[in-house]
This record gives sequence, C-alpha cells and structure tokens, in this order.
Amino acid sequence: MNLQDLLELFGMVIGGLGLFLYGMSTLSQSLQTLGSSVIKQAINYITANRIFACIVGIVVTFLVQSSSVSTVMMSSFVNSGLMTLTQGVGFIFGANIGTTSTAWLISLKVGDYGLLMVGIGVIPLLFIKRPRWKLVGRLLFAVGLIFFGLNSMSAGFVPLRDSQGFRDFMTIFHGGSIFSIMGGMLVGCIATMVVQASAATLAITISLASIGAITYDTAVALVLGENIGTTITLWLASLSGGRLTKQVALAHTMFNVTGCIIVLFIFRWYIEFINFLVVSGDARSFIETPEGRFYPHVGVHIAMAHTMFNICMTILALPLLNYLVRFVRWVIPDAKKENPEQTLQFFANLPNFSAVLVIKQAQLVLAHMQELVVESVRLAGDVLTSKEIELKKMERIVKIENICDQIQKEIMIYLDKVMQQEISEADTRSLKMFIVCSDELESISDYAANIVKYRMRLDENNIKLKRESRELLAGIVTQIIEFTQQTSSWLEESTKLELEPIITQYRKLTAMANDVRDQHLEMVQKKQYPPLFALTFSDIMVSLRRIKNHTMNIAEAISGGVANF
Repeated sequence: MNLQDLLELFGMVIGGLGLFLYGMSTLSQSLQTLGSSVIKQAINYITANRIFACIVGIVVTFLVQSSSVSTVMMSSFVNSGLMTLTQGVGFIFGANIGTTSTAWLISLKVGDYGLLMVGIGVIPLLFIKRPRWKLVGRLLFAVGLIFFGLNSMSAGFVPLRDSQGFRDFMTIFHGGSIFSIMGGMLVGCIATMVVQASAATLAITISLASIGAITYDTAVALVLGENIGTTITLWLASLSGGRLTKQVALAHTMFNVTGCIIVLFIFRWYIEFINFLVVSGDARSFIETPEGRFYPHVGVHIAMAHTMFNICMTILALPLLNYLVRFVRWVIPDAKKENPEQTLQFFANLPNFSAVLVIKQAQLVLAHMQELVVESVRLAGDVLTSKEIELKKMERIVKIENICDQIQKEIMIYLDKVMQQEISEADTRSLKMFIVCSDELESISDYAANIVKYRMRLDENNIKLKRESRELLAGIVTQIIEFTQQTSSWLEESTKLELEPIITQYRKLTAMANDVRDQHLEMVQKKQYPPLFALTFSDIMVSLRRIKNHTMNIAEAISGGVANF
C-alpha cells in the first residue's frame, strides 16, 4: 500500500467517521426534542424499585442516543443527593441496554440510500416553516448522514482487507483462544477510551467486519471490550465530582468487567447462541461484489451480541443490586459527615451535554432549594415568635442561607454556559426561568437570615415581645409560609400557572402586613414599647414583605406573565 492509498484511506475513514458522529449528534438532539416530555416524566418514575430505575435508563439512553451523556448526568443526580446510589446503579443497567439501539441502527442495510435521505431531509429543513416538519427533516438528514458516513468508512477500509500486514496483525485476535479473545477485548476497550465515543468504535467495528477485514469472532470480542472502555467517561466526570460519583463509576466498571469475564469463558457457546437467535442469515456468509466480499448479516449478529450481553448481565445483576452497592461502598466508603445539601453541583462535558437532562436536573435542584428555603422561613417564624432565643434554629437558618448561596452560584454559572450552546428557544426560556427562580429563592433565604439578626437585636436591647405581638406576627408568618410553600407546586405546573389567584392572595398578605404594622405603631405611641422597638420592628416587617414579594416574583417568572397591582 503506497502513500497515496494511505492518504485516500485516511481521508475516507476520517471523513466518514466525522459524518457519522455529526449524524449521531443531530439524531440525538432531534430525538431529545421529540421525546423531551417523555424523558422528564421518565426520570420522575425512578424510585427505589430497581426495575423501574432500569427501565428509565433504557428509555432515556435510547432517546439521548448516548450512554455517556445519560450516565454522566445521572451520576450528577446521585452526587447532588437527588437520586440514591441504588437508583443510579439501576439506571446504569438500563443505560447499557438502551445504548445497544445504536448498534441496531448501524446494522440496518440501507447505506446506499444515505445520500437520498440527506437530500429528502434538507427540503423541510430549508423550505418548510412548521416545527414538526422541520423535526422530521432533521431526523431524516441525521440518519442519512449516519449511513453515508458508514458507507464512506467501509469503502475506506477496503484496502485493509487486502493488506497482508493488517491481516497478520488481526490474526492475533482471531477469537480461537481465551488469550486472543482477551486481546480483542483489550483493543476495543483502549480504542473506546481514546475516542471516548463507543458509537464511533462500534461503527468502525461493524464496518471492518462487513467487508471481511476482521472476523465475526474478533468483532464480538472488540464490542465486548468497548463496553468496558465506555466507562472512562464516568471516571473522568468523577474527577470533578464527589465520592458518590466515584462509587457510581466503580459500579459501572464492575458491571461491564464482570460481564466480559463471564463471556470470556463461554465465548464459543455465546457465539453459537447468537447465531441461533439471528435467523436472517449466518454471520460468516458472504456475497461477491466487484469490490470484493461483503458480509451482509454480520452487522445484525454483532448488534445482537451487544444487546444480549447487556440484557443477560442486567438480568443476572438486578437481583444482586444491593450487594453490588454494598461492595462499592466498602471499596469507596461514604464520607462520615457527607451531607447531600453541601455537595449540590452541576457538572458535565458541555460539548456533549443533553439539554433535556440539564433542564430536568435544574428542576430537581431547584425543588431541593425550594424545600430548604421554606424550612428556613418556617424556622425564622419560630425564632421570631418564641419567648426565648433558640440557637439551634438560628444556626440552621444561617446554614441554609450558605447552602442556598452556593446552589444559586452553581446554577447561575452552569446554566449560563449551557445557554451559550446551541439549544432550542423553549429550552432557553426554561433555563432563564430557573436562573431567576434560584435568585429569588436565595433572596428569600437572605431575608429569613435577617429576621434572626433582628430577633437578636431585640434581645440585645432587652426588648421582649408581648403576647399580642407574638400572636399577630405568628398569624402573618403562617400566611407567608403557606404562600412560599406553594412555589413547589408552581415549579411543577410551570407554564400552566395562573397568576390571578396568586395576585389575590398576595394582596391579602399586603393588607395583613399593613394592619400588623399599624397596630404596632399604635403600641409604640401608647408607650407599650420603647421608641427603638419601632426601628427594629420596621426591619422585621420589611423582611417579611420582601419574602412575600420575592415569592410573587417566582410566580411571575414561572408563568411568564407580569402581575398588575
């Protein structure tokens, strides 16, 4: 093979791989847009039930078309305390099954129609304004690019089939012995770790096998190794994550490595089992073409081998899930005082993120932040109306304020970066709404902390609240807590939120706050309190009003409307 042949091979393979990866990325974005509501609802169904977690992993990974994206985002849920380790590992089992859909897509024998699909897909993309038709065009365009890229790669690999050096090298991994199978697994693992895209190595494997450059046995060994190699993404993510992320990565690796070890010792029987399942034709049968031999059925066999490996391993591992989690926690112990509230963080490889999963993660983190803020307001009410200083409650309020500051900072920084990527207008609106809501919630926690300061100021000046004052304050605080608690249901309702009932409630609270203020001004005039009390009480009422106002701002941000008062 001369230099010109090598350059031509390199150009066709790299160009085909580029088209394939771009097609996969476009397909992933299209499927996420199409199934965004399904993904968001699916994540809500992740419970302690390992089977549900596994099913959600299958659905989400199928729609995202990337196990790396879904598992990294899932690990951030675990790291943030929004999902348990058991749920996360169950999700991974499902993600491994969901990612096999890529192999089935690649194995379809419609490569010759790739350019036709690109041409048909471009028409609605450029000339039709309806979003649904544009989405259909985008899907066709993406699938066309995938198959055209695969055809280019296969054509580029043809010279390798006739290369004596390449054939001699690949005989090392012929699959006739345990060591050759292990070698094939190792090559597949290393290649996937380097590329960090199992879809790419899978496409190359099927392309090489379809032209006979590698044997069917070698291809299956490579694909099994690729299952191990894809775990590198989670390990890289764990570098910026917490201990929980490392536990998830270890569980993922153990699952795939154990499966490969099992198959290693039953490889010959496993191959025959796959041949039995696929009735379309023998993997080793070929047809003669002007370009040489072509193996039309090998892609389906490889896809089936990939799928059955993950399905069988999941069936074996699901009953042992709790034992796997215990073992992982034994190898990487939980931190003694690890608090999920202090490990909330977003992280992902931004060039390869999923907008739908980012939105869902932001929604879950915001819901957690809302729970903390409501707790803070409730505790502030207790501190304000109690006869004596309650230090534990005060310390908890200050702690919540610090946690909310950190969450808001992370939401602002991360979601701002996400919005700079190419995402839909609807996703952009959602992310902006989450940023506004996080800012308002953080402000509420600040005012709850301010109430603690004012309560301490009263004690420092030896001013004791009378029973009448405590009752009046308890009444309005109860109403404000109920008002703030509603933010939880508002976040769930999203754009369906109606402002009118909320505005009515807001006006009642405003009138109630004015009444409490006026009654206390009368108390000061009647000298029931010293003049200094008026200043501190005014600050307390300002904080309560601000909590009410920021809660109203959240309602406006969620509904997309503006209240008229």
